[in-house]
Amino acid sequence: MFGVSARRKPLRIGWLALKLYEFLVSLFQTCAFTPGGEMSSDEDVILSLNGSFKLTVAGREIAIGSSRNSAILAVLATAPQQKCSRDRLRQMFWPRSPPLQGAGSLRTALSALRRDLGPDAGIIGSNRSFLWFARSIELRDPAGGTAFFDDAPGKIGTEFDCWLDVQRQRAAIHPAQAVAAGRLPVPQRTGIAIAPPKVFADDPHSHLLAERALNDIIAHLSAYEVVELIDLRDVSRDLFAERENEAAAHPWLMIEVTLTKAGRDALLTAKLVEVARRRLYWSHAETVDCREGALPSLTKLTELANQVVDAALMAVLRRKEGAIPNGASAPQSMIGVLHQLFSMSRDGQRSVRSYLSSHEGLSHSALANACYALSIANTLGEDGHRTADLRAARERARIAVTLDPQNALVLAMTGHVFGFALREFETGEELTGLACRLAPSLPQAWDFAAMNAIYRGQVEKACEFSQRAAKLGYFSAYRPLYLSSMAISATLAGNHKAAVDLSQSVLSRLPGFLGVMRHSVVSLCALDRERDAHEMIAQIRALDPRFCGEEIRNPRYPVPSEASRELIGEALRGFRSTH
Repeated sequence: MFGVSARRKPLRIGWLALKLYEFLVSLFQTCAFTPGGEMSSDEDVILSLNGSFKLTVAGREIAIGSSRNSAILAVLATAPQQKCSRDRLRQMFWPRSPPLQGAGSLRTALSALRRDLGPDAGIIGSNRSFLWFARSIELRDPAGGTAFFDDAPGKIGTEFDCWLDVQRQRAAIHPAQAVAAGRLPVPQRTGIAIAPPKVFADDPHSHLLAERALNDIIAHLSAYEVVELIDLRDVSRDLFAERENEAAAHPWLMIEVTLTKAGRDALLTAKLVEVARRRLYWSHAETVDCREGALPSLTKLTELANQVVDAALMAVLRRKEGAIPNGASAPQSMIGVLHQLFSMSRDGQRSVRSYLSSHEGLSHSALANACYALSIANTLGEDGHRTADLRAARERARIAVTLDPQNALVLAMTGHVFGFALREFETGEELTGLACRLAPSLPQAWDFAAMNAIYRGQVEKACEFSQRAAKLGYFSAYRPLYLSSMAISATLAGNHKAAVDLSQSVLSRLPGFLGVMRHSVVSLCALDRERDAHEMIAQIRALDPRFCGEEIRNPRYPVPSEASRELIGEALRGFRSTH
């Protein structure tokens, strides 16, 4: 036995050497290097979707044998950061296959695609979760949109057809041409720099925790699409030099996070600093008791990250809007749109749609489409039921998810639209659940997940999710929105004292929030506060004259669930019988 092993050992070493040689040869063939070690700049990758599909690398056209594989490259090229998850591709291209079979089909397609690419196979990067273009590519699509990817394969599935429709609509309004014609303003985002964390502690995990807080901040701010982040932790690049010729060459604010541990106490500090004047704009410090040498918990770091995000967004809001807009004022920027949207005034929702409709350049923004759809859901039924509104909400929500299926804020907002406005509860639950998994510390994700649980009659889950949203957004300007979910959940759970207290807190900040007011009537009646209930009903009818027991029974009347319809209707009938 030992003799056999000894004889095989040299053969195995030779086999390994051969495989290593083959790998190095393929690597040399795939990547052309300059003497300085950089990839040669003449290896340009151009993907044209103007009419028919055409891929060229360094001037050489590459034939892709399968039309489905051509479509995979087209989806990657149009995805955010030219990167797409394997799950997304599997669902798009093999929708009728079981997950394991679809994953195997994707691996087979990727192998065939790399064979077609040959020595240029290195342009496609992959790991167990994602595929992406490993080199920057130039995407060429038509300005008119009608000739976008004319030879796209057919009969793949609904999701691919939706992607194709959305991309053709996007290409129909070419941003560069519109700007040149003077029809669109050039969108400008506020620059915010992320400074490397400052850590003064002897525990080796301290740096990891500080980095975790910064990563949460980056993930949340990126979801809002209103700031341009410059991560100064990347010391391999001169980021400021790269931005010298751009409109926002230098950041306005810098985010600094410090973790100091001395003895059993740790000090967490976060700052927003105006870069040009080195002036402190905002700061927060918190001392954490770290007994037995333990470091601050992830919960504490998450709370800190959310406070930084809230403060940064409010700073950008004041800078862009001049003053914090109310429902009567029109937003001047996307951050103003978001503020009006989450402030829940009826006039604010209409001003959101007016702003988005007048800025054609936002038609290719996932967040802008999600905002438009959500504004319809927020005012559903107030001007009577209109089928056209529902069609617009569905189309905008579908476009938003297709444009950026990995933005947790977009998924949460569109999940609410599908659940509340369109009554497609399973789709709403899927989208809000994915938002919570992608960004577990984003309060909007849990808030809309709570509302979707209400729609499905899962009151206990709704209470849990709404409490989590309110905790994560404790310092947020939109905390009343999260408390509204708690108030409605408390009413449905029969916790009427807490429901009334929460409703009063919400309505003091968001007067005219009909969803909260309608449920508050139920809790006031349950507590025998007839005078308060009468006043609340009068306030509701001033905004919604249809508010009565008969209208509540109408399936089109905008209430979140059948349980809500029954409770509100019963409260109104009981109230009328006693007066």
